[in-house]
Amino acid sequence: SITKKIINIHCADAATFIVTEAGEAWFWGKSWLQDFEEAPDCREPTRLDDLRDVVVITTSPAGYFHERSRLPGYPCAALTRSGSLYTWGLNLTGGLLHDTRAVERPRKVDKTCDVWRSSAERVLHVGLGLDYMVLCVER
Repeated sequence: SITKKIINIHCADAATFIVTEAGEAWFWGKSWLQDFEEAPDCREPTRLDDLRDVVVITTSPAGYFHERSRLPGYPCAALTRSGSLYTWGLNLTGGLLHDTRAVERPRKVDKTCDVWRSSAERVLHVGLGLDYMVLCVER
C-alpha cells in the first residue's frame, strides 16, 4: 500500500495510476502494452521511475474499448509541474507524438507540430482518446 499523500488518481482499462504530492507516479493493474512481454502486469503498486515532478496522469477512458475489437493496450500521458508532456503506451495513429506504434516507457515529447511548439509552449491540461490527444497550452 502507498502511505504518501495522493493528489491524482486515474483509472485506465483494468489499471490504476496515482500521483503523490511529491510528484511520484505509481501504477498497478493491466499493462499499457498488454500483448508485449516488456510491459508486464503489476499486482502491487509500482513506481514509474521514468517520471518525476508529475502533477497529473491520464489515459484513454476506462471502458473505452466496449463494442470494439480488443486492442493490445491503451495510451497514457503525464504532465510535470514545469509543463513538460510525457506519453507512452498504445500509439496506433501517432497521437502520442512519437514515431513508434507502441511506446514502452514514459518518454518526454520534444516535437513541434502544426498546433504546438514543445520547446516554447507549456502544457496546462491533456486529454486522451484511443487515437488522439488534446492539449491546452500556455502561449
